Amino acid sequence: MTLIKRLEELARDLRKATHNLIVSNYLTEDDIAECVDSLKKQMPKKPLNMGQFMWDYPLGNCPSCEEGVNGGMDYCDRCGQKLDWRENNT
Repeated sequence: MTLIKRLEELARDLRKATHNLIVSNYLTEDDIAECVDSLKKQMPKKPLNMGQFMWDYPLGNCPSCEEGVNGGMDYCDRCGQKLDWRENNT
């Protein structure tokens, strides 16, 4: 099972569990969705449109928000998506 599928299952289970608990007074559907989205952004993704270089850094666009990013960045400054600049998946 992929991590994304597991996170989605966890979110669904959390919604069910918190619906009838006191905790549900503190957690909303939006809170749970935000947590899941934040966890998904910690999974590195390859930048889009990679290829150009500036000052020895590859350039590209964030795969989540399409903001311009460079190879010196581990995370997108705009949305927080973790970036994977490796040329292959090893």
